[in-house]
Amino acid sequence: MGFYWLKEMDPMARFNAIIRGEKIDRVPVFPFALGHCAHVMGYPVFGDFYSKPDVQVKCQMGARELYGWDQPTIAFNPGYYCADWGGEIEYPYRPKQGAISCKKAPVQTPEDLDKLEVPDPAKVPTMQKFLETAKLAISLKQTPLLIWIHGGWISSTARGVVQIDKFMLWFYKAPELVHKALDMTLEYGNRVMEYFVKEVGNDKWIPFDSCPIDSNVLVSPEFFGKFPLSRVIKLHQKGLELGLPMWFTHWCGEHKGNINAGHVDKVPMGKPGVVHFGSEVPLNVSVPRFGNRNIILGNVDTTSILLKSYEEVLALCRKNIEMGKDSPKGYMLASGCELPPRAPSMNVYAMVKAAREYGRY
Repeated sequence: MGFYWLKEMDPMARFNAIIRGEKIDRVPVFPFALGHCAHVMGYPVFGDFYSKPDVQVKCQMGARELYGWDQPTIAFNPGYYCADWGGEIEYPYRPKQGAISCKKAPVQTPEDLDKLEVPDPAKVPTMQKFLETAKLAISLKQTPLLIWIHGGWISSTARGVVQIDKFMLWFYKAPELVHKALDMTLEYGNRVMEYFVKEVGNDKWIPFDSCPIDSNVLVSPEFFGKFPLSRVIKLHQKGLELGLPMWFTHWCGEHKGNINAGHVDKVPMGKPGVVHFGSEVPLNVSVPRFGNRNIILGNVDTTSILLKSYEEVLALCRKNIEMGKDSPKGYMLASGCELPPRAPSMNVYAMVKAAREYGRY
């Protein structure tokens, strides 16, 4: 095929065009890559990537140039929304680690929750690094960047604030504590957005959130509607009221129950908003349901990208493109969850190759 891609749109221009509803040359590729960026940029362990703003931005920009994908820079909180509250985290400096982990949540008992106060982002050390990452990306014209906002979800509360096993028991034994904890993380999410808008404005970034623990593998649609849903709605409304253009939400895991219950429809996304379901929700479900109002991210199976052959991954990407390419508000080819950090480079390249071969408009 030759070097035909040298005449393509610039990746950031392509991403900006699709979120504005403008014409693009081909399907954008949003691999949903974090640790993989460090992996291919010469960092065999990922601790520096998650803890140092310059490394986080440099690796993402370099990986985009290397592969030719269209993913904007993602600013990730070095405190993992755990250290912010006083919890203990571990950066991934051990060889087999793929991301930050929360070693100990600050809330182990109801009494701990009573003593806990919602942090002031301006006084949280890890939040200063988070802000530094965003400012660096903006200074390098990496806009709009995605900024991770964590609040109001079960995923924003269990693990990082309340020990997850205890939090799950509270659903049945002490639901008032669940409501209280969710309200606290919602308030912190709102404060973080206000802080970033004050510091960098509202026109250079898109808030990003994800919800793995809220999936219907762990939480029934009934419980999702009863506990986090109203807080998620308020969080998203707050972001839009602050003048942020839209939301990018990764519905991680199995959420067909939440879709069928109408919960997902109630979450305001802005115009158009980006909706990303895991591979558990096929595109023939998400495109008809949400494609008329949201950009749909594809969801090639992440395990396949890690373990299958280049030819197999290319075929999976082609099928995903064919299912999503003509989604009314736009479609981007993506991995169903975070790109496996140590996925073979040829399998990652297969995503870009598939977009160039089969995703032309």
